[in-house]
Amino acid sequence: MSGPSKLDEPSKLLSNVDVFIFDCDGVIWRGDSLIDGVPSVLDQLRLAGKKIFFVTNNSTKSRVGYKSKFTSLGLDVQPEEIFSSSFAAAAYLEQTKFKDTGKKVYIIGEKGISEELDAIGVSWLGGETDKEKKADMGPGGRVEIDHDVGAVVVGFDRYINYYKLQYAQLCLNELPGCEFIATNLDRVTHLTDAQEWAGNGTMVGAVSGCTGREPTLVGKPAPLMIDYIAEKYGITDRSRICMVGDRLDTDIAFGRNNGLKTCLTLSGVTSEDELMERAPRKKGTEGIQPEFYVETINDFISVECIRRFGFSGNGPGSRGGQPRRGSDPMPPKKPQAAEPVEEEVKEEPPLEILQGDFVFPDGSTYSGQYLKKGESICMHGDGHLQSGPQTFEGSFDNGMYKMGRYSSCSGAVYTGHFRKNQFHGVGDYKWPDGREYRGTWKDGFMHGYGMYLYFSVGADKRFMGFSMNGKFASGAAEQEEATMKAFLQEYGAQCVQSATAAFREMAEKTAADGVPADFLIAKDADGKAEKVLEDMVAAPYPDASAATQASLQAFAARLSSEEQPLQVSVYTGLTNKKLVLPLSEESTFSCLGTEDVHMDGARLKHTQLQVAGQAVEFFSEAETAGALRAVVLLNTASEFEWEAAKWKLVHCESA
Repeated sequence: MSGPSKLDEPSKLLSNVDVFIFDCDGVIWRGDSLIDGVPSVLDQLRLAGKKIFFVTNNSTKSRVGYKSKFTSLGLDVQPEEIFSSSFAAAAYLEQTKFKDTGKKVYIIGEKGISEELDAIGVSWLGGETDKEKKADMGPGGRVEIDHDVGAVVVGFDRYINYYKLQYAQLCLNELPGCEFIATNLDRVTHLTDAQEWAGNGTMVGAVSGCTGREPTLVGKPAPLMIDYIAEKYGITDRSRICMVGDRLDTDIAFGRNNGLKTCLTLSGVTSEDELMERAPRKKGTEGIQPEFYVETINDFISVECIRRFGFSGNGPGSRGGQPRRGSDPMPPKKPQAAEPVEEEVKEEPPLEILQGDFVFPDGSTYSGQYLKKGESICMHGDGHLQSGPQTFEGSFDNGMYKMGRYSSCSGAVYTGHFRKNQFHGVGDYKWPDGREYRGTWKDGFMHGYGMYLYFSVGADKRFMGFSMNGKFASGAAEQEEATMKAFLQEYGAQCVQSATAAFREMAEKTAADGVPADFLIAKDADGKAEKVLEDMVAAPYPDASAATQASLQAFAARLSSEEQPLQVSVYTGLTNKKLVLPLSEESTFSCLGTEDVHMDGARLKHTQLQVAGQAVEFFSEAETAGALRAVVLLNTASEFEWEAAKWKLVHCESA
């Protein structure tokens, strides 16, 4: 095997990787100190369309706990992107149906393990509840154990004591069939950034020494976590995954053993002299070599990488899904001044959208519309991008996918909306094995309502329901919880907030001559506006004559009034447990239902109702003659961002 190469050209790695898996200690942070430059690197990789996961052998926190740590360090990471060895232990017990045995787990470790076991409903004892206990070693002294223990899980434990070791050895030596599970075997860890500290290998070694047993390993370099990630996210080509870590015996071995690309960072426990064998290797690292190594992950984003892939402050750029290419990056946007400036700001004329064909330095080809500033090319408008086996055909917005058909190197195909080059909005995803999901997405994950096809082997079945951050809620109780979270708490609240702000603005701007045109769908000579309206509202055509300056302002005043407050309703596409997805003229998939939503003289067609509801009704019980009692606003924007909502008055009525 040849020695590792220092990554002097990031494009060698970025061109061939779709998914990055990062270790945490020594790569993202040391102790509680974030490594310089990490936030920018992660942002650039995400903008480049790379999927990112964090796989750590540290078991002291659950995924929820790690989410809190990421947040405290200023990193926006979702729990579904985090895979800790505490989670791996719970996943192993779930896969082996340990819960069905009715047995309990004894924990040497901290709350990360106990929280993950609570999440899957497995009973446990020990852990932090035993950190103050002492074994009675006087005459006749003994440690009594629970004979219902069916497994001992050993994770990193800063409160390990002799009582815990004795309890564990009794369970493993005296209880038939008791499993011995280790979260990881790391020799050292980073409790602080000042020095290395004894790792979980110390705790596992103590238990092994008194039982003569070797544990089942669930953390790195065991395959459990990569198998879980690959299955959950439909990843079939592991050669396009890169494991990035600071340890040879865990991180790099994990990658090499499971068919991943590997990159070692020198920001953790491994020195360059040790890597290049100019200094003695640590025990257990002999013969383990990464393909690449870097000083820190900052080396992923170099000047050469910017030049070839278009990384910049205002856009992504890599083959893994980023469309922006060019010999030079687009200039980043200048930050706005904190205070207004006196000098006159000259508006630049809008750039002309051009048409052309291009071959980029990395071999990618593009044919379609684009913008040009100086020597820089930015795909904008309709076009076709071919990047090796990956293709995208559809519309681009300032170098990013907007809407269209994306075919990955694995054979999977996604047709739908994008945001920052991630699946976002409504889309149809087809796996190479025939499975299919049609529904709503958020930041690259199935999120919201959708339909699952062919997920049962050998059966043509359809499952309809909610997902949360990529995980489908299969049970009735889980569906109810997901409905509450995905619709009422998340989408519904944002929808109402956006519509309320628009309603207040409309009321403030309404003058004696009526509602501002910006809040109405105006009739026009060629009938296009009427056609748009017909696609959303069945009948009647909205009449804003009842919405006068006085009536609207009086109506809006009730939003914050305790007397006769307005009722706010969000109309959704959920009818008889069915959801109709929003369509646009470019959409290629069809509705899941056909019913209209009726509301006092107006009918909203399901084609404009997202899972969040695109229509909001403000209603009051007021019966004063001539006073408004109902106003309905409809969001006519095609974007899936409430910040971009375009609310129009589609119905109002007087008491």
